[in-house]
Amino acid sequence: MSQKIKNIVIVGGGSAGWIVAASLVTQLKDTNITVIESPSIPTVGVGESTVGGIRGWLRMVGITDQDFMKAAD
Repeated sequence: MSQKIKNIVIVGGGSAGWIVAASLVTQLKDTNITVIESPSIPTVGVGESTVGGIRGWLRMVGITDQDFMKAAD
């Protein structure tokens, strides 16, 4: 018998954690996604690794290039 996954917890809110969370939210509509991140760990700027595939991913999760650029500053 197959059971549907109802809840997913992602531990770590860095770039990878939030990208995975956004991806799962768009693909698993009836699943609760929770990200746990530390308030004491500063942001690390590693966005240069996303240049090659970011536009396809943005389309997948429903974010326009313009909205992404405004939010990312």
